[in-house]
Amino acid sequence: MKLQHFNIYKKLPRLDSRIILISELCESVDDEIFIDSIAQKVISKYGCDIHTTDDLILIDKLLIEDLKPTDNYLIFLASNRSEQDINDSYWDSELELKDLIFLGWTINSSIDGEGDDAATDGIFPVIFNDLLADETQMLKIIDEGSLNEWGLIKDELICNKYLETNNNEVKHFIAKGDGTHQELNIDWYALGVYCDKYTYDKLRTLKVRF
Repeated sequence: MKLQHFNIYKKLPRLDSRIILISELCESVDDEIFIDSIAQKVISKYGCDIHTTDDLILIDKLLIEDLKPTDNYLIFLASNRSEQDINDSYWDSELELKDLIFLGWTINSSIDGEGDDAATDGIFPVIFNDLLADETQMLKIIDEGSLNEWGLIKDELICNKYLETNNNEVKHFIAKGDGTHQELNIDWYALGVYCDKYTYDKLRTLKVRF
């Protein structure tokens, strides 16, 4: 697998005893001073200006050491997809996937350049039960046996089954002016979720705290 991007989070949602690593619910850092402090060691995956710490490429792995004493969490995503963005060549060559700790699997989609999580827009072992509730009530586990302690799919076999289900059953509908609609397939794909060793220690500490 190849690294796709990474995110820096300052707050992670919880459901009962689990930390839930669903990107739409994890709170990234939008502090301008913090972003300026890391600006020499990251770039945006899509080449745009950085305003939040989502969709980043690590061009200097020393940032991992820099953030060790902070309360931030570095979450990396990797996939087997062959197509790469032009900025993917800027990853620090000394950062290898084997240096990171595997946390589990998630499923994303891509359509017209936009991406969504299966947890929010597809079929996943955790669903949004009530979007208006607080973060402890908005989520519902519908397939306990497929999840691990991080709210991720626990193994590749189960992930592939969910991937197949999403590709077969979840479509994108575009309404037309004549009242009909067009049904489009969605490109669902699996992502391995990883973190650095310092983030892993922080995750374990956070989990024990509750």
